[in-house]
Amino acid sequence: MTFDTALGMSALAVMAGALIQATGGIGYAMFAAPIVALLRPDLVPGPMILGGGVVSLLIVLRERRSVDVRGAAIAVGGRIPGSIVAGLIIGLAPRSVFAVCFAVLILAAVALSAFGLRVRATPFSLAIAGFTSGVMGTITSVGAPPMGIVLQDSEPAVLRATLAAFLVAGTVVSLVVLAWAGRFGLHDLQLGLLLLVPIAAGFMLSMPLVRRVNARSVKRLVLAVSAASAIVLLIQQAVH
Repeated sequence: MTFDTALGMSALAVMAGALIQATGGIGYAMFAAPIVALLRPDLVPGPMILGGGVVSLLIVLRERRSVDVRGAAIAVGGRIPGSIVAGLIIGLAPRSVFAVCFAVLILAAVALSAFGLRVRATPFSLAIAGFTSGVMGTITSVGAPPMGIVLQDSEPAVLRATLAAFLVAGTVVSLVVLAWAGRFGLHDLQLGLLLLVPIAAGFMLSMPLVRRVNARSVKRLVLAVSAASAIVLLIQQAVH
């Protein structure tokens, strides 16, 4: 595969991921990151994280009236200590052990939700979801499912906007940490800018869809993407 072909296929994956997330509120990184990592590893993690932040920012701007500002702030407040805890415990066991544990927990939560469990978006559940997201996201790069599961019964616009606001804040934190660690510089920024066109295309394609999807469809999409992300984590550990 040539360099340009790999970039083109990566762009298609990014566009599809942006379309999924802009429609259902979740899915950009979980769909696109594994594909991009295989085709263009230089786009992971910094450029892809930047791209995810742009997708989330576009959603926030589009649906700013639906953002649960208090809920997002509580979740971000939980994410910060979660990231710190992850940094403290990451050396206590192989990364694969944490990934398998998180994947099993996600699948269990999805199964319980599918069988009727309702998790209300309370300050406590949002703080726990934010904390869990911080731990998971720092260790495995997959952090959105806990928030998606807690917000799954919210109105579609509220789910998309609130989760997007949370992810924008998470993107800023992640990029600052990567820059501090020397993993995000000018070259990574330039690579990230290459993703803006497919991201914009995916976002624009979502515009007619968001007016058609209902709460049940969005919930199913959130649960399906969350389950898929857990399965990908398990497969990655089995392969390695």
